[in-house]
Amino acid sequence: MSRPITTVALLARPQWRGLLGETAVPVDPRIWSAPLQVLEPEAAAGDLRPETLSFLSRPSSTRWAIFTSPASVTAYQHWVQSTEFAITPEFDRFAAVGTGTADQMQRGALQTDRATVVGDDAAMADALATVKAIADQLQSDGLAWKDQSFVIVGGVNNRPTLAQALAKHGAAVLSLPLYCRRDVEWSDVVWKRLSECPRETAIVVTSSTVIERLMQSLLTHGIDPVRLTWATHHATIAAKLVAYGVSSIRRVRLDPPELSKDLFEYEQYW
Repeated sequence: MSRPITTVALLARPQWRGLLGETAVPVDPRIWSAPLQVLEPEAAAGDLRPETLSFLSRPSSTRWAIFTSPASVTAYQHWVQSTEFAITPEFDRFAAVGTGTADQMQRGALQTDRATVVGDDAAMADALATVKAIADQLQSDGLAWKDQSFVIVGGVNNRPTLAQALAKHGAAVLSLPLYCRRDVEWSDVVWKRLSECPRETAIVVTSSTVIERLMQSLLTHGIDPVRLTWATHHATIAAKLVAYGVSSIRRVRLDPPELSKDLFEYEQYW
């Protein structure tokens, strides 16, 4: 297997702004932090407290918390710590949309000794994979959907796919948006690097929501997206890149040591 020609990678991963400094900064100098979105705590999140606590008090209900992204875990921790609850929210079960979210929970951002149901299936979107994983767990335990209550911890801009799929099964669902995403642009330094060394620079995409805007920005700067080196950790993102004509997409892991290895030591493709 040939050695990758990548010498610098642009990590287009959202970063926290404001009170939450939880986004890991790449320790490898060859990986440049180049976010296209910043994350901010949702100012009105505290206003949801009475509704949330009332929802969690439903009788004869198994209470679930579903975390939709690593950012949702961080936002939830901040929300609990910064809000004066009369009753600390307690859940009977947990679910994570994607392995990255489950990993963030295990790192200690959310302390739980309960097993986490993880929705991760390359054949379907993560939200639907999560519903399938929960359905399998309920069937295994002999539990009914109508006796389940789900709090979906996510962002203001989250798609309604997950909530709609759970409600369709007859479960009670409450969405709890605790953070928002805001678009930002790359600096001139990033664009200069990409313009001068396009063949030796990889773009690591961690969210499908930035792809359309990124493709338009590349064309505006006179850079052909198809000729660039792309990388992602997720099959859904890879599929969206393919839809834009990208034929070669590196498969990477986002944990810093593994990301460096996947980018600079060996190659694996979707």
